Amino acid sequence: MKDWTPCSICGGTATDIHHVYGGANRKHSDKFGLVMPLCRKCHAELHRNRALWNVYKAAFQQKFEKEYSHEYFMSVFGRSYLDIV
Repeated sequence: MKDWTPCSICGGTATDIHHVYGGANRKHSDKFGLVMPLCRKCHAELHRNRALWNVYKAAFQQKFEKEYSHEYFMSVFGRSYLDIV
């Protein structure tokens, strides 16, 4: 992270990198740049608030699919997040 990177949610100083798709898909989040710089407070809130996290999962899926395709997203991540928001 740069010396000062804004948090993707509140605009404060980001201290963490959040992988939009975690667990087994964490490495895919890294590979495709599906990460968000976050401050500690917003990062903790995102992990507590599954509905908010799902909004970002759907948004990042749409971003991915504009560059690649829905079929490729499904082959990499194994499920769609567009229907959970």
